[in-house]
Amino acid sequence: MRPSTSRPRFVPGLAAFLLLAFVSPDPLHGQVLGKWVPSAGPGPDYELGGNPEAKHGSPDGGYIRSITPAPMTLGYVRAQVQPGPYLGKRVRLSGFVKTEKVEGWAALSLRVEGPNGVWFANDAMDDRRIVGTTDWKKYDLVVDVPASATNIRLRMGLFGAGKAWVDGVALDVVGPEVPLTDWPGRWTPGGAATKDYEVGGDPTVVHESPGGGYVRSKPGATKGSGGLVTWVVPSPYLGKRVRLSAFVRTENLEQRAGLWVWVGGANNAMLGMDGMGDRPIKGTTGWKKYDAVVDVPSGTTNLAYGLFVDGPGAAWFDGLTLEAVGPEVALTGAPEWFPTGANPEDYQMGGNPAVAHGAEGGGYIRSKVEAPRTFGTWASSSPVGPYLGKRMRLSSYVKTDGVENWVGVWMRVDGSNGQTLAFDNMQNRPIRGTMEWKKYDLVLDVAPQAVNLMYGIILEGRGKAWIDGVTLEAVGADVPTTNLLNPYEEYYEGRYAEAARLFPERIARTPASFSYKLFHFLALHRSGQTQEALAYISGVAASLTDRKWAGPVVQFYAGRLPEDEVLKAAASADPKTDREQLCEAYYYLAMAYHLKLGGVQVDAAAAAKVREYLEKCVATGVTNFVEYRAAQAELGRLKR
Repeated sequence: MRPSTSRPRFVPGLAAFLLLAFVSPDPLHGQVLGKWVPSAGPGPDYELGGNPEAKHGSPDGGYIRSITPAPMTLGYVRAQVQPGPYLGKRVRLSGFVKTEKVEGWAALSLRVEGPNGVWFANDAMDDRRIVGTTDWKKYDLVVDVPASATNIRLRMGLFGAGKAWVDGVALDVVGPEVPLTDWPGRWTPGGAATKDYEVGGDPTVVHESPGGGYVRSKPGATKGSGGLVTWVVPSPYLGKRVRLSAFVRTENLEQRAGLWVWVGGANNAMLGMDGMGDRPIKGTTGWKKYDAVVDVPSGTTNLAYGLFVDGPGAAWFDGLTLEAVGPEVALTGAPEWFPTGANPEDYQMGGNPAVAHGAEGGGYIRSKVEAPRTFGTWASSSPVGPYLGKRMRLSSYVKTDGVENWVGVWMRVDGSNGQTLAFDNMQNRPIRGTMEWKKYDLVLDVAPQAVNLMYGIILEGRGKAWIDGVTLEAVGADVPTTNLLNPYEEYYEGRYAEAARLFPERIARTPASFSYKLFHFLALHRSGQTQEALAYISGVAASLTDRKWAGPVVQFYAGRLPEDEVLKAAASADPKTDREQLCEAYYYLAMAYHLKLGGVQVDAAAAAKVREYLEKCVATGVTNFVEYRAAQAELGRLKR
C-alpha cells in the first residue's frame, strides 16, 4: 500500500501551517466573472459545483461541500478575470457567502499576479475567515492592480468539514479612499488551527521596538499550529539569498515555536523553506536573536514569513528584518520530519533514535497497538526547486526488528492539484523480519512541473524500524528509475494524459516491448495529442526490421498494412499463442475503429465494430494480458 497517491494528510506542524497559507489554483484561461468552476485540486474530500441550489439572487455561483469526516485539504471553486480594464486601478471584489456547520474555515480570495506568476497583491481573508453556520453575508476584498499585472484570480475555498455557497460576485473599480484589505507587509493570523490561538501586537512585551507581535495558545490547544504570517512582493529579492532575523521570547512552550520563511514558485511549488525544524524553540526563554536564511530563485512567485507556535504556550517576536545577504552567509534549515499515514495513531514515531547507523537526524517508527491498522509513516519533504528536471536518488540505511508485514522507504514527486508524478515505496521489494543496517536506493525523475518532493519510511503492521543517513543526489539518465506508478492503470481509468507521460519511462527500461509503444501511442492520441501520436507511431514503424508480432499492428496504425493482414499475422498454429495474439489484435483493431486509425472504414457500423472486437478480445479469456484488461474497461464505459 502506498502512503498516498495524492497530497499527504498533513499532521499538525509546520507543513500544515504552510499549506493553508499558500495553496493556489491552476490557471483557468477564458473564464469570466460570475462563472465558477470546480478545481481539480481537492481530491476525494469535497464535492464542488456551480449554480447551487441555495442562491442569493443570481444564476451564477458555486458551492463546496465536504464529503469525508475530517478533510485536511482545501477545496475551492475558482474563476479568472483578464486584468485589462483594471490595470493601474484599485478594485473591489464583492461576494455573498453562506455557510453551514463549517468546522475549519471558508473564505473568498482575490489575487493579482504579474509576469511569471509573481504575486502583486493577495487577500485570502486570513484575518476574517468564516466559521460555523452563517446566513448570506456580503464580503469585500480590495487590492491594487499594477499596470504590469497579467492575471486576476478569484476563489471561494473551504477547509475542513462543512458546506459553503458563494453567489452575487462582482468586481468593480473603486477610488483611492477605499482602504486596501490585502496584506503584503501586514500581519494576519495563519496556520492549521488558527481558532486555537490568539495572535496580535503586544506593546507591553517588546525587545526594542513597539512593532512586534505574539502568538498564544488558547486553553485546550493541543494539535495544529497557529501564528502570524505576512508576505512581500518577491521582485527585489529574486536571484538573491535572504536572511529573516528577529528576536523571540517564549513562555511555557510544551512543544515548539519558531520563525519560518517560505519561498514559493509556480503552482505553489516549494522552492525553499526554513521552519527551524532542526533548532526549535522550546520551554521558557528570554529574548534571543534567531536567523533563517534561504535562497530566492528567479522563478519565485511569493515570499512569506512569520512566527508560529505548535501546541500549548506563547511566543513573542520583535525587531524583525528581511534583508538580502551574500553567498558567504550559510543557508539554514534541515528537512523537517513528521508523523503521517492512514493511521498514524497506531504507531509511535520520532527522531534522534537511540539506535543510529552513524549520523544524527534519522528516525524510527514502531507499532504501539496489538493489531495496528493500515500504515504509518515518518515523513519529510524537501524544496523541489533544486531538483526540477533532474533524476534524483534517495539513499538511506534501514534496520528492522520483528516486522511481521512489511517496511519500505518511500519517495513521491507531487504535481499541482495533488497529482502524483512519480512514486516508489518499495512495495515490490519489501523489508520484513529482523534485519541489520542495510542501504536502500530509490530513483525518481522530478518533472519540471513538480511542486513538492516527499519521502520517509513506512511501516504496515507490527514491528519496528529505524532510518538513518538519508541523502538526495542527482544522477545521470543511465541510472534506471524505480518508479512504481503504472501507466496501464492510468490508461484503464481513462487518465490518458498521465498514461502518456509515464509510458516513455517503461519504454526506456524495455525498448523491445511493443505493448508499451502501442499503448503509449493510444494514450497520446486519446489525450488529444494527435499529431504527436501519429509522428510517434510512424517513427516506430520506420524502425521495424522484421514482421515479428506485434510489429504488424504498428504497421497497421501507421497506415502501411491493411486490417486483414493484422489478423493473419496474429494467427498461430500453437493454440496458446493463437489465443494470446488474437487477444491483442482484437483490442488494437477495436481502437482503430474507435479512433479512426489505420485507414479503416468508419461509417454508421463503426460503433458496432468496436464492440464486436472488444467482446472478441475478452472472449479469448487471456485475463493476464493488458489488452484484455483494457477491453474490459472499454466495455464498462460503453455500458455507462
